[in-house]
Amino acid sequence: MGSGGKGSLDAFDDLSIVVREMERLYEETDESYGQEKGRGTIREPLVDIAEYSNRINIIAELKGVNKDSISLRVAKNSLEISAVLKKPQPTAEGDWGHNSIRIKVKLPSEVKANLMSYSLHNGVIEIILPKA
Repeated sequence: MGSGGKGSLDAFDDLSIVVREMERLYEETDESYGQEKGRGTIREPLVDIAEYSNRINIIAELKGVNKDSISLRVAKNSLEISAVLKKPQPTAEGDWGHNSIRIKVKLPSEVKANLMSYSLHNGVIEIILPKA
């Protein structure tokens, strides 16, 4: 820093502005479950796939749904998860955003769909698919 320039605290002031803006954006994203204000778009829910010798486990984010609104469908090498949100979120324009979630997951192996089981806890679904 030059002797006539700004002090070293200015860099920290700039950083604190960036941190506050990031925190504000995070809070907005959390409240609207991925809707971008003004655009009415939805982000994809998080999904994790784990393959074991005898089964495939899928864990997916389904925040804001009831267990009885979940539909699971296996077709060839994919799994489709769909559910209705308890409470759709309005967009910035005042119209209502999406009121459902649909996730399509490519399965790494063939499975026995009739033996599939799942549970839902705190907005996270765990699906167990025995391998064929």
